Amino acid sequence: MRRKSRLVLCLSVPCAVAAGSGCDEGESDPTARSRPDSSVSVGCSAAITNRVAPRWRAKSVVRGRVGVYGGGTDIRTADRWGRSAFWTKIPVIVAGHRPVTVRISARDRDRVGLTYGPGPSTPASSRDGARGLAAAPREMRFVPCQDRATTAWPGGLALADRRGVTLQVRLAGQPWRSLSIPVRG
Repeated sequence: MRRKSRLVLCLSVPCAVAAGSGCDEGESDPTARSRPDSSVSVGCSAAITNRVAPRWRAKSVVRGRVGVYGGGTDIRTADRWGRSAFWTKIPVIVAGHRPVTVRISARDRDRVGLTYGPGPSTPASSRDGARGLAAAPREMRFVPCQDRATTAWPGGLALADRRGVTLQVRLAGQPWRSLSIPVRG
């Protein structure tokens, strides 16, 4: 019994201590972060605290109420991450209050990963881009803040190369739709 108590304490303390941990967002499987094919949920506690620019759509690649924002949408500018990977900072923005799931398309899944929410490896936390890409989830559920009209999450894409990327997005209860980030020329 004592051993079980220590395990519970070890698993719950990081959730209580880590700011913006997302532990309150329903990530019920503590090993989910280490399995790239499992879906991970990130909520309001992991969101950007600043107000989202009113004209965010003009600077984003958008599909319905979901967008990926800013300069990171030009995959050619992705930064080198170690010897064999790249990373681009590209916030996800959701208008409204319904959860949205974003996943990497099947054809890109072996070369692209999502680095949003607490705990994912990024160039700021690791120099090993190949390991970061291998561990990055391929699907994430974004749960918007209920007190905001628009919620944004920091993060980006781990990439094996600088080719275009196709994401799939789904608002709760609706079919999957493509959101393509082409290589600009």
